[in-house]
Amino acid sequence: MTDTQRFDVLSKLGVNKKRKMLTSEITQIAKSEEQVAVPLNARNVSKETLLEVVNLSVDFVTIDGRTRVLNDVSFHVDQGEFVGIVGESGSGKTTLGLAVLRLLDSPPAHVVSGKIRFEDKEVMKLTNSHLAEVRGTGMNMIFQESLISLNPVYRAESQIKESLDVVNNARKILETDGERRKKMIRVLNDLCLDQPELVLKKYPHELSGGMRQRIAIAMSIIEEPKLLILDEPVVRDCV
Repeated sequence: MTDTQRFDVLSKLGVNKKRKMLTSEITQIAKSEEQVAVPLNARNVSKETLLEVVNLSVDFVTIDGRTRVLNDVSFHVDQGEFVGIVGESGSGKTTLGLAVLRLLDSPPAHVVSGKIRFEDKEVMKLTNSHLAEVRGTGMNMIFQESLISLNPVYRAESQIKESLDVVNNARKILETDGERRKKMIRVLNDLCLDQPELVLKKYPHELSGGMRQRIAIAMSIIEEPKLLILDEPVVRDCV
């Protein structure tokens, strides 16, 4: 056996050994999991379900015709549960999030069929005033593009403070300006923003794209919603 052939044999043995080790590790992980994935149609909605979407279909109607964007979508989210919606660009992920919050512009969007239930409320049947009560501290959404959430003529502090007022009014909490400012600084620190005191004084155009995204995230999480919808908000991990 030549040196080259001997090297090939040893390489194959090494690869096979690594494959066996990896297979063993995967098997152990699978056995240690307490929960096993179950097909959606086989799961029962629990009493702790926050959101339930049933057979939701949405069309976009334009002068070019009617296009089905969401087709018979069903899922539910329980309290304390993380649910990921996976799909290629243009598959309707953002449209689904907007539909849940009833933020789709109509026209062109048209809900063809389906139900959206948040806690014990039928979202599609809520009046505008009742819908406003559900949003914010109930359901909230962080948009992929931060400029959608930010007003260019207001400083970051004013915009986060407005979100903080939403939760304080809902819970009938009275706070001083100093207390609210401490909360805002703490949230920005948690989001890895350096010098949050200075950032609060900035207008959106004075901030980088990543900083604007953190402000938008802060505006949502400071309201402490029961359900938070994330439309690909990319932020690096804190170190």
